[in-house]
Amino acid sequence: MKILAVDASTDHGAVAICEDQTLLAEYTTEGKKNHSETLLPLIQQVLSEGQTTIEEVDLFACSVGPGSFTGVRMAVSLVKGLAFGSGKPCVGVSSLAALAYPYASKNGLVCAMMDARRGNMYNALFQQGKRITDDRFIDLPALEKELADRRQKEKDIPIYLVGDGAAIAKEAWTLHTEPLLVPASYISGYSVAMIAWERYQKCGGENGSWDEENLRPEYLRPSQAERERLAAKEQLGQNKENQ
Repeated sequence: MKILAVDASTDHGAVAICEDQTLLAEYTTEGKKNHSETLLPLIQQVLSEGQTTIEEVDLFACSVGPGSFTGVRMAVSLVKGLAFGSGKPCVGVSSLAALAYPYASKNGLVCAMMDARRGNMYNALFQQGKRITDDRFIDLPALEKELADRRQKEKDIPIYLVGDGAAIAKEAWTLHTEPLLVPASYISGYSVAMIAWERYQKCGGENGSWDEENLRPEYLRPSQAERERLAAKEQLGQNKENQ
């Protein structure tokens, strides 16, 4: 099975083409890029290097968030279009699960975290490749307390921080966490592909819908525009009450 995977949930963009568990080609953009300009050329590059045509792709995958609202929406729309145009299945993958995936063999707790601004994180916890919590929106003090409680209950279990929120947490917390040789601040296209492949193999394409209509972003919280709209609406209601 050939899998084409896309990620645009962070400032970096990533695309990979795999055949089962074998990586055929992968590209990642460095730094802030305009995903609308880079994703399609990246797809063309990996397909060419992987000696694969779009018609030969058996499964399309993308990270569906949390992360950049614009990037997630763009990646989902692109993959939905490719899946619909080729009549092939597609699957969404948690951005946090993809962050944690390379560290599934770590003997400890992997804390995937993405900066959600203003002292908040998008976060999920994993242990030896298994999900411990749902994806969630959480503030730094609450997350530190939860990790400290888990460490106390589990006899000083090692804790590994991955994602662009790791440096922020290390600066803000007194909690000791283990160093990683290569701290991951971006999501690997290969990780997205492998999670999608494993899910599809496990379900056999039967338990759940795999068509483009069921591929949706998972933002975890309203966008800034929506938050501003709700705040303005609330302020308007308060003004009316005070009149």
